[in-house]
Amino acid sequence: MTRSVFTSLMTAALLLLLPGCTAPSIRHLASPVSGTLKIDGTPAEGVEIVRSTYSTWYNDLKEEVTHCSDKGVFSFRGIIAISPGGLVHQPSIRTKIVATVNSRQYVLFEICKSNYRKFGELGYEKPRGISEVTKSEKEIRLHANIKRISNEPVE
Repeated sequence: MTRSVFTSLMTAALLLLLPGCTAPSIRHLASPVSGTLKIDGTPAEGVEIVRSTYSTWYNDLKEEVTHCSDKGVFSFRGIIAISPGGLVHQPSIRTKIVATVNSRQYVLFEICKSNYRKFGELGYEKPRGISEVTKSEKEIRLHANIKRISNEPVE
């Protein structure tokens, strides 16, 4: 067998094995988020905010915890992963942001996305939770006001 015939056969074999594989890429698992939290209209200084991110394909994600500033401001960085390539698949990434006030938890933002795009959380479904949600050039913005009388805590 000549070298060119062997090379052609190997190339054909690789092409048969590679359908569905992708090149390395940046995958946005969770977009950057910042926001403000008020309780009955007053900035929620010191309130704990937790972002939980779960993915069926990335199992090393951890909960992130922050606290509101004296003006009720909080933020989380984006979460990205570098894909070394691999099989094409349907991602499923769940992000939930919860505030704890007097031992009661309030869902500020919750969404499941099925893509790796930055801001992909806002593409096709309205997020659940009590936050007003907008998008800036750099982040998802949340603005929430926990009304202790009318907002129900997480059960």
